[in-house]
Formats: sequence, C-alpha cells, structure tokens
Amino acid sequence: MRYYILLFLLISFCAAAQKSDSLQQVVFQSANEKLKQGNYQEAVAQFSQLITTGFSNKEVYVKRGIAYFQLNEFEKARLDLDEAVKGRVNSAELFQFRGNSKYKLEDFQGCIGDFEKAVQMGVKNFETFVNLANAKFRLENYKDAITNYDKALATGKKDHVLYNNRGKAKINLKDVVGAAADFDEALKLKPDYDKALENRAAARFQLKEWAGAVADYEKIISSGRSDEELFQNVGTAKYNLADYKGASDALNKVVSKGIKDKEVFRMLGLSQTKLKDYTGAANALAAAVSLGASDKEVFEQLGNAHYFTKDYKAAGESFSRAITLGASSKEIYFYKGNAAFNLKENETALKDLEKAISLGVNDYEAFKNVGDLKFIKNDFAAALQNYDKAIALSSTDPIVFNNRGKAKMTLGDLQGAVTDFDKAITLKKDYTKAYLNRGTLYFTLANYKGAAEDLDKVRASEGESADLSKMLGISKYQLNEKGAAKSFLENALKAGTKDGKANFYVGLLRYDAAEYNTAIEALRAAEAAGEKEISLYEKRGKALYQTQDYGSAITDLEKVAKQESVDLQTLEFLGIAYMQTQKTKEGLAYLEKAVAAGSKSKEVLFQVGNGRFKENNFTGAIEAYDKAILLGANDEVIFNNRGKAKLNSNLAKEAVADFDKALQLKPNYTQALRNRASANTQLKEWSKVIVDEAILTANNQGSIEDFSLSGNAKFNLKDFKGAVDDLSKAIDGGVKDKLAYLSRGYSYYETKELPKAIADLSKAIELGETTADVYLKRGNCYFQTQELKLALPDLEKALAAGSSDPAAYDMRGFCRLSNKDVDGAISDFDLAIEKNSKLFTAYFHRGDAKFMNKNYQGAVQDYTQAMSGGVTEVTLYNNRGKAFYNLEKYDDAITDYGVAIAKKSDYTRAYENRADAYSKVKKFEEAARDLRQVEKLTEKPETSLYQKLGETYYELKNYPFAQEYFDKAIQGGLRDKSNLFKRGKSLLEQQDFQSAIKDFDEALKAGENTVELFKERARGYLGLGNRKGALDNIAKALALEPTNSDLFYNSGLIKEENGEFESAKSDYDKAIKLNPKDEAAYYGRANCKSELGDIGAGIADLDEAILINPKEVSYVKQRGNFHYQLGNKNEACADWKKAVELGDAKAKFSIDQYCK
Repeated sequence: MRYYILLFLLISFCAAAQKSDSLQQVVFQSANEKLKQGNYQEAVAQFSQLITTGFSNKEVYVKRGIAYFQLNEFEKARLDLDEAVKGRVNSAELFQFRGNSKYKLEDFQGCIGDFEKAVQMGVKNFETFVNLANAKFRLENYKDAITNYDKALATGKKDHVLYNNRGKAKINLKDVVGAAADFDEALKLKPDYDKALENRAAARFQLKEWAGAVADYEKIISSGRSDEELFQNVGTAKYNLADYKGASDALNKVVSKGIKDKEVFRMLGLSQTKLKDYTGAANALAAAVSLGASDKEVFEQLGNAHYFTKDYKAAGESFSRAITLGASSKEIYFYKGNAAFNLKENETALKDLEKAISLGVNDYEAFKNVGDLKFIKNDFAAALQNYDKAIALSSTDPIVFNNRGKAKMTLGDLQGAVTDFDKAITLKKDYTKAYLNRGTLYFTLANYKGAAEDLDKVRASEGESADLSKMLGISKYQLNEKGAAKSFLENALKAGTKDGKANFYVGLLRYDAAEYNTAIEALRAAEAAGEKEISLYEKRGKALYQTQDYGSAITDLEKVAKQESVDLQTLEFLGIAYMQTQKTKEGLAYLEKAVAAGSKSKEVLFQVGNGRFKENNFTGAIEAYDKAILLGANDEVIFNNRGKAKLNSNLAKEAVADFDKALQLKPNYTQALRNRASANTQLKEWSKVIVDEAILTANNQGSIEDFSLSGNAKFNLKDFKGAVDDLSKAIDGGVKDKLAYLSRGYSYYETKELPKAIADLSKAIELGETTADVYLKRGNCYFQTQELKLALPDLEKALAAGSSDPAAYDMRGFCRLSNKDVDGAISDFDLAIEKNSKLFTAYFHRGDAKFMNKNYQGAVQDYTQAMSGGVTEVTLYNNRGKAFYNLEKYDDAITDYGVAIAKKSDYTRAYENRADAYSKVKKFEEAARDLRQVEKLTEKPETSLYQKLGETYYELKNYPFAQEYFDKAIQGGLRDKSNLFKRGKSLLEQQDFQSAIKDFDEALKAGENTVELFKERARGYLGLGNRKGALDNIAKALALEPTNSDLFYNSGLIKEENGEFESAKSDYDKAIKLNPKDEAAYYGRANCKSELGDIGAGIADLDEAILINPKEVSYVKQRGNFHYQLGNKNEACADWKKAVELGDAKAKFSIDQYCK
C-alpha cells in the first residue's frame, strides 16, 4: 500500500516540473534579448531569477556571466562561468569570456588556458589574441606573447599599444633591433606615445645608437620628466659621443639627486678631467672608486686630478693603483714622481722620476728633482750629473747652481763650488742660502774673515741659527773678538748646537765669568763632542766643587791630580769633595797631604776630624777637632761631632757636655739632641731620652733613629702603645734592628694586633732572634688567626726550645689535627690536659680528634666535658650534634644543632646538618625549612645545597619546588643520573611530558638503567599520546625485570587501548601467571576476550576478578553487560542490580531499559 502512495507522489512532482520548465524558457529568451540589447542589469536580474527557481539549462550561467563581465563585475562573471563549466557547458563563448574575466582579475595563468581553448574552438578576434599575448607576457613567456601579438595584427587591426608591447617582448628576448622597429611603428600610429618613445630610447641606448638615444631622451625630458635614469642615460650617450660638457651637465644632475652609481661617477669624473675641472673630477672619480670602479683609466685620471689640485698623497696612491692595473706612460711616472717629491717620499720619487726619464721625459724639473734626491742620498756624483742636465735645459735658476755648488763642495771640488755659489749670488743678489753655503765653505777652509763676512749677511737677512751662530762665534773667537764670540756661542748653544769647540770655548769663557753651572754644562758637552784638554777637567772640576757636585768634581780633579804638579787648592777641594761623598779613606788621604803642605784652613782640619772619626780613630778625631777650635771653629757642628767622638770612646758624660755646648750655640739642634739622647740611652736615663726625642718630634725633626730610641725607651717603661707608635715610625723609615721588631712585635701581641705581631716577630726571627718565647708567641698568633700550617712549626720549635706551656700542647694538637695527624693530635691534647686538667678547650679539641677517628661516643664525652668547663662556642654544639648524628641519635643531634643555631642565627652549617637529621627522621618539612634558611643566608649557595633541597621537596611530593632546585643543581654541574631522573619525575608529575622524557633520556645516558626509569618514561610517552614509545619503554623494563607482573599488566592495558586485543591478552596472561591475584589483569583480559568474540571466557575472567575483589563495581557491571550480550537476561539484571548497590547509579539505566 506504502509503495503506491510513493509512486503517486513521484508522478505529480514530474508533471509540475514540466509545467515550470516551459515558463522558465520564456524568461530565458527574454533575458537573452536584454543581454543582446546591452541592458545588462535587467538581464542579470532575470538570469538570477531563473537560477533561483532551478532552471535546468546551465547555459543560463554563461549568459549571466557575460552580463556580469559587461558590468565589470569580473569575479561574479568568473564564478558563473565556472558553474557553467561544472554543468558541462562547452562553448567558445564560455571560454572566451571566462578567459577575459580571469585576465581582468589578473589570473594570467588561468586565463591562458581559457583563451587557448577558445582559439581552438574557433575564436579569432583581435581582443582575444591581444589579451592572450599580454597574459603570456605577464608570465614572462615572451616568445608565445610575440606569436599571439602577430596573430592579433593578422586580423588586420593595428594598435600602437600592441606594437609597444611586442617591442617590449622582443627586448626581453634580446631582439633589440626588432624591438626598435616595433617602437617606431607605435610612434607612427601615435607620435606622442610616451611609453613607446621611452622604450625606443632604451632600445637605441642598448644598440649604442647614441645620437638617436640622446634625441629621444631629450624629447622625454622636454616634456617635463626629470627621472635620474633619463639624465644618466643622456650623460652616458653624450660621454660616448665625446660631448664631455653635455655629459658632465647631465651626470651632475644624476649625482645631485643622490644616486650612488660607480659608472655615473666614473663618466662624470673622466668628463671633468677632459674639461680640466680637476676638483670636480677628483670628487667624482673618488666616489666611483669607493663604489667599486677599479680600471686603470679611472686611477690615472684621478691621480692627475689630485696632482693638479696639489693633493700629492692622494695623487701618488691613485697613480700607484693605475700602474698596478697596467698604466705605464711616461707622464704617469713623471707626475707620480713629482707628487712623491713634494711629499718628501724620496725613494719613491727617485724611482718614479728615473723611470719617467728612461721613458723619454726631458724636463728641467725632472732633472733638478732627481739631482736633489741623489744629493739627499749622498750620491753627489749622480746629483751633479742631473744638475748639469737641468742647467743645460735652463741656466736661469739660482737654486740649481746653489745645489750643484753643494754637490761639488761635498765631492771636494771646492773651487768649482765657490764658482757655482758666486753664479747663484750673481743671479740673485739676496740669495741667502748661497751666502750661507759659501760662508760655510770659507769656514771649512779656515778663511775666518771671509766666513764672518758671508755669515754676517746671512744673519742680517734670516737671523741666527744654531750652526750659523756656532761658525760666527768660532770665527770671532779665532779673530780674538771674545765678547762677540761669547754672544754668538751662547746663541748657538741656546739654539741647540752640540759642537765640541763651541762648547769648550764658551765653557772657558763662562768659568772666567764665575758662571759655574753653565760652565760645567758647556764643558761636559765639549767632552762629549771629543774635547780632552786637561784645562777642561781642571776648570770643570773646580766649577763642580763650587756647585757642591762633589762626586763629579772628584772625577775631574783626579785627572788633574795625576799631573806632575798639583796646587794646594786642588788638594783641598779634592779631599773635601771625597769627604762630602762619604769616601773617607780617599778624602782623608788628600786632606792629610794638604795639612802636610801647610794648610791652615779650619774647614780642612774639621774635615780631617770627620775623616778620622769615620775610620774609628776617635782620639785622632778629637785632636783634629781641638786644633780646628783653636783656629776659630766655634759652631754647634764641631762640638756635636767632638761629643760624638767622645761618646764612641765611652766617655758618655763628657760627650753630654759637648752636646750641651752645641745646644747652647744652637738651641734645638737636631743632631745634638739626637746624640744626647743616644748618650743618655747608654746611661739608661730613659726619661731624658724621651724628653730629647719629644723635642725633636715637636720640631718635626724626628728621624727613624730618633723614633727607634724613643720607642725602645717607652718599651722599657712599658708604654706599649707609645712604643708601637714610635717603633713603627722607625721601622717604616728603614730601621732594620731585630730589637725594634721584637719589641714592637711583643707590643702588638699585648694589644692583640696579631697579624702585625706575626710580621714583626717573623722579622725579628729573620734577623737572628731564636728564643722559645718568640716562637711560642708567633705560633700563638698564627693559631689565633687560623694559619695552622704556619703555627705548627713555631709551636714545635717553642716546645723543643724548652717551653712547657699546656696551651702550646693544645695548640700544636689542634694544628696536627688540621693536618690529619689525629693520633699525634690526641697525644698533644692528652699532655695539655695532663698538665692542666682545667684547660677545657683541649677537651673540645680532643673531641674533634676523636670524631675524626670515628670514636663518636668518646667525642661526645669530651664535648660534654668542654661544655661543663664553660666552653660555649657554637661549633662545639654543632660538632657534638654531628657525633650524635653518626651515633644515629638524631633527636639529640637535632637538639644540639638547635642550640648552635640559637647562639648563632646565621650558622649555615648547623642549619644544613639539622636538615640532614630531620631527613633521617622523615621530617621533610622541617628539613626543607632549614635548607631554605641556608639558601637565604648564603650569598652563593653550593650546588649540593640545591641538590638537597630538590631531594627534600621530592620526598614531600612538592614537584614544582623539587624541579626548581634540581634545575639549579644540574646547572651548577651536578648532572648525575639521580638528579636527572628525579627532575624528570618532577616534570612528569607536572605533566611536562616532553621535558620529563628529555631528562629520563639523559639519566639513561648517565647510567640510570633501571626499571623505575623505563616505567616513568613510559608514563611520559603516554602523556604525549605516544603509546608505541610507552610500550617500547615497558619492554625495556621487562628486559631488566621479566617477573614484574605490573609491567605486563600496563603493557596489556596500553595494547588494549590500541585495539591490539590478542597481544594485550597475551600480556594479561603473563601478568596473571606471575600474580594470580591481579584482579585488574583478569578484568582487562575479560575485555580482550570479549572483543575477540569469546564473551563466555570473558565472564569467567570477571568471575575471578570479582572473587578477588567483590566490591569493585566496574567488574560487576561489566559482567552484567556480557551476560546481556549472551542473552542471559536474569544474570545480567542481577549484576546490574548489584552494581547499583555498590554505588554505580548509571547501572540503573540498564535495569530500567532491559529488565522490565
């Protein structure tokens, strides 16, 4: 019955459709008429109505597409024409208009296919061929473009644009001649066609039809165009036409627009060179070079430009580059040589000018310059030859005669030289250089009168120079004009002359004028220049004595003293000079000779006394001082010196009397005060010593010896601070006495300035102090400053020298302990405690030694004894805590660490130790808190601290913090397998699976080849959805532990998820075999058996799972599902009911749906 109703409905629908088609055909015809009439909007409306009502003739899309095309709605046109193609319309009109639409939309690749199909179907119109050609052109298929342009022209229609475009295509195919012909045709059709004109200009330019190119370009420019390319091309064309002015004008316009083109600058520069615009040429050609121009013409012309603008350095560089590139004209070597000559680059200039001459240059300047260069090289014969050639070309230049005269003078042709100088002066009456040269020659010939006349003219014209003044001075000296001679010679020296004779003469003149310092200076210079007269040494020695330069005086006067006859003054001066230079033996010998020769000088006798004093002849010194005093010597110095001689003769009281006399003559006389203090030191009058030294200090006259005396006096009076102050000044000033260092060292020891004490005691030992006390005190200082390696040898020396101080044994024991000599240390601590049972620091230290011997119980006992004696150092509590820790008494350890921290809140070691103890008792929160405190207190924490923090947070399962600290530990270098694995696990727990796997990979490379690693890496791959990777890792874990049922279970679970039920079942089998109580494995295997079609076997496995765990709702519910699939409705409903009872509310749906 339903079949017939359906058939009726189908017949009715077909009839209605036929009726509708006939009406639509009428509308279609009407729309076509409107399209033909050009009424495109209405045509579009009617075609659209037909399409909307389902008109079956797909030609409607073609017609609407054409209408849209005519309305310039090209995209709509293309879409309609595409629909027509889909509707299997296949007409030339369709492809023609779709091609045009695509062309308008610039889909050139697409339009080509349509146009070609339209042509194949018979379309032959001009527009189609043109558009097809243009599309080919746009796709750079110029050959096919030309073919289609040809076909368009074959239709009989001519078009200026077509000719232009075909010309462009030919240009691109390198047919420049054909292109030029097309551009000609375009311009015939449209003379004002700018594009064709520009294209023809470019074609002519390529063909090097320079005149035609210039004509076209200038026509374009006259229309108002000012493109830099136009001017560049005009400039290039005119350059090639040798129109350098036109080229320069055009190319300058290009440059003014900012164009940086090497060819532009090259042509511009070369054009300007032709125009002799050397400044412009230099700028342009330099720019061309900077942009890469490198041909020899550029460098040669750039060199010329620089040369004529007198930039000789740049000229030389450019000429050199041109020559390197092959330029070899005589002009280039001539100009290059002259440039180098002007730069005083003589070797280069000579080489180039000789090359130029060898190439044919016959120029006065070339020969003259070569002559000058040969002269500079001392090749006077060659210089003379070139000067002769220059003069042969021109004999009117006084300079060349002067220069040739110098060459002749050097070669020994003195008369010829005079002749040339005479000629130079004849040509130029005021030629100063010629007068100078002739005057110099006269000077050389000892014609002092002639020399003076010529040289005076030079001086009148140019002023004095060092050499001129020297020659004038010596000439005047020889002419016995001593006043003028001294004036000229002084000027010569002031101007820098080093001449020996000039210095000798002026030195003698200065000595006669009692100008001792300058006389010395001149006579030294004379000697350095080779003068050796004995009078030089006599005058200079006595001048040196007068200026108190006794050492130098001795050197000169010794030369005089070796002569046969020596005057008394020389003996006196020489003796006193030796005494002043502390050469007592030599000085005293000459003074004794002077006395024997009858000297009555109190100064000589005073110095004799000083000499005898220095030779420890104190009796003879006192005798000489007495004679000097009888001759009238009555000053503070002689009494002070006699007092010092008496002091050294153990006449301290008599010496004090002389010092008193000296101080009467000159109150506060420094040396007398100092000597009186020394005398009172011998008399052990410490307070008087301090009084005299205080006066010296108040007068700012204290010397290092004074501070030493004062310091020792204060030390003896037990003023340690004052002693340190004074002794420091003495030592800093240079005192090297061991007593000063020892006293100051002991004083520093008393004032607890231990490093300073160490330094002084070390110096005292170095200077010979070897008592037990000095070693004990220095060892104690080292000990207190923690320099244990240095303390140990001192303490051993002190004990070996007889010290029995218990503290010495305690300290030595501590030092031995630091050197890991634990047994020796314990022996010393035992001796220290034996000698003083109340020395509780020894108990503390012995506790440390026992700790190092792992006698932790004994260490605890000693630490406790030290505490009972009042030792409260925080390290004591920390160390006892460590001992408790090693005895596994973690609570006691924590308590001791807590006391240490309470005493020292920034005691990082105690915090870290307590954290270790907390970790042992699983108090990870407390451990983390202590480790964070260490991190906070430490400016640059150790990497191991970050590792501990990472491990602690890992135990707390605070994986973000664990990761953070493992990051720092690993970055710090602890890149071991454990850290990498734990960081990987931390990242895994944060679901950063990719990073976790990377760490697991590195841990594996580092040796972490464990089941746990492969299990966790499998979890990472699962997190990334990479089940294959997970299975690979479980397989590796199983290879290490093939009896691990959990691994087989997980492998089965993943395979089950992958739908690999047979393989999953096999893994579940192995899991169950290894662990018959694995309920989850039974459940998984049940699912696999079900999927493999063995539902009954699945129910059996679920029975086993429920037997193991009857409370697991998923097992019960799944068994119900399986029973239902086998048609066991009652058993299914019973299981679902049980599932509801176990808490699965969703199971009630199954009951409601299938159990009622």
